[in-house]
Amino acid sequence: LVILTGSMEPKIMPGDVVLIEKMQKEEDIQKLSEGDIINFDRDDKINITHRIKKVKIDENGNRTFITKGDNKSEDSQEVEPNDIRGVVHHWIPKIGLPMLMLKAKNDVPEGVVDEQK
Repeated sequence: LVILTGSMEPKIMPGDVVLIEKMQKEEDIQKLSEGDIINFDRDDKINITHRIKKVKIDENGNRTFITKGDNKSEDSQEVEPNDIRGVVHHWIPKIGLPMLMLKAKNDVPEGVVDEQK
């Protein structure tokens, strides 16, 4: 997936592509821990890539996740296991810039810096 915003800067920048390992089994959710970077859906409209700040486990053993971007405040809504698309293991810098430029009609999106200039 192409990262569109700067919420994970400076580690992951707008225009970087993240490689996501999909959650296949319930055991995959159980293995998630603080510090993992996950990709999840919010309200079936927005796709977000943020870091797990805290894992909450209720009295029945159900897990929810408190997340945040690396340079933002904690997300206001907890992440449910069914919303998680996968865990980010690798990212490739700048490879998604052409996609961002196409979406912006050839304008460089705000927050994207070309360090070679």
